[in-house]
Amino acid sequence: MLKLTPLQLWNGYFTCFDPDLFLEDDTFSYPEVEKLALEDEDEDSILRKIREDFKEIKQSIDSLNCTSGAKERLTNKLKENTFFFLLASRYFNSVAYHFKTRDLFVPLKVPACTTLKEHEAGYRYNAAGIVMKPNEIDEILGEKAFAYSPYLSALLELSEMLVDYTTNIIIKLSTDSDGDDDLVKGQYSLALLNFSLLTHLQNGFQMLDLKNDGIRRKYDKLKYSVKKINGIVYDLSLRRLFPFKAEVTDR
Repeated sequence: MLKLTPLQLWNGYFTCFDPDLFLEDDTFSYPEVEKLALEDEDEDSILRKIREDFKEIKQSIDSLNCTSGAKERLTNKLKENTFFFLLASRYFNSVAYHFKTRDLFVPLKVPACTTLKEHEAGYRYNAAGIVMKPNEIDEILGEKAFAYSPYLSALLELSEMLVDYTTNIIIKLSTDSDGDDDLVKGQYSLALLNFSLLTHLQNGFQMLDLKNDGIRRKYDKLKYSVKKINGIVYDLSLRRLFPFKAEVTDR
């Protein structure tokens, strides 16, 4: 997926569900469609596979003949990896959806997290959240007690991935034979979106009192990631390659 542009993600490899589902009914939200993907046994759902593997491995860890401390470390690592896959799944779905459905040359604003909005059928989730929240992960995995330390580690791992993804896509777009097409050029704004997302994450982590050494070390990498993507954005700005602005918003 790290080599697929947002439009290629939509057209060739959508990670959670059939993209046509969104186009048929714009009241659908990510959490709601993710639930459909989990419940439909006839569909080859990545989310359901992640949930099943998580439960199976967690049961295997619980049955190990080792100390409780060792079990806790293994379980936390399992949660960190699983949370990362879910965060990445939501991120790629969100990016694909917004770049597919956006209006040309109109600024792109993507809410950082899923929020509730009023709808004629009651309150529904907003479809645009780019970061999966703890309660959404809980609902997918069927967990009752959420582990925040693995979640923070997974968020920081996602941050590192955004740098690689941004770099790959900018290089790919610069060598695209259809580089003059407005839809293709519009994907350069992915760098703006990812820079905004990383800035949001950095601002959030700055509010935390990080005492965990592992998370603290990963947070130091986040500052480097922000600096690196900022350099990419600056270079593309000088070359006037952004046809529209793109940012992550609080709502």
